[in-house]
Amino acid sequence: QLRGVWRPEDRVLQMLCLPDVQQLPPADAAPQALLQRCGVRSLLVFALQQEGRPLGFLAYSLQHAPRRWSDEDIALLKVLRDVIGSALVRTWADAALRRSEARLHFLVASSPVTIFTAEARPPWALRYVSPNVQRLMGHAPETFTQDACLFARLVHPDVRERVARERPGVLGQGDALSEFRLRRHDGRYRWLHEQARLVRDEAGQPLEIIGYWMDITER
Repeated sequence: QLRGVWRPEDRVLQMLCLPDVQQLPPADAAPQALLQRCGVRSLLVFALQQEGRPLGFLAYSLQHAPRRWSDEDIALLKVLRDVIGSALVRTWADAALRRSEARLHFLVASSPVTIFTAEARPPWALRYVSPNVQRLMGHAPETFTQDACLFARLVHPDVRERVARERPGVLGQGDALSEFRLRRHDGRYRWLHEQARLVRDEAGQPLEIIGYWMDITER
């Protein structure tokens, strides 16, 4: 209902200043009645924006007397407006990030493949292993990332040397495929299909290896 009071020049300034609600012209009788029902005598409203994106409004009001808002008042309240607008954007961005992370965690945990990232240099230490490795191998994800040599020890002795020789190949080829047996926490072995890819930084230097393991024991 205040939309009619928000003049074109106010929209440019992103501010609405009403020193005395009782002095509004007859054309603004409806918003005047609304403000009076709310006990508002003087009103100052700022549009909250961040990089041109409308966020809402920030209003200051007096109930019992008119007020002529000074330039100093307006300047100080504009600073507060900018602080609140930035805080809102950060809060919403953090909330959106948490929602995205929760969805990603659910999708990764439910995936039939285990995702990993590893350093692009010997001993090819694992930096991240998705949570569903617990279901696949019986090992918690952090057991792989806390012990740089655990993966090599879990590879079956019959193929351990071959797997070690294949590791550097991803640096030259960019991609690598491998199949091997890996020992579960209960001592049983599972056949895994591994696909890995090299990620480079902006300068073209090896940054990390990303890949996945797929259980092919029943194949």
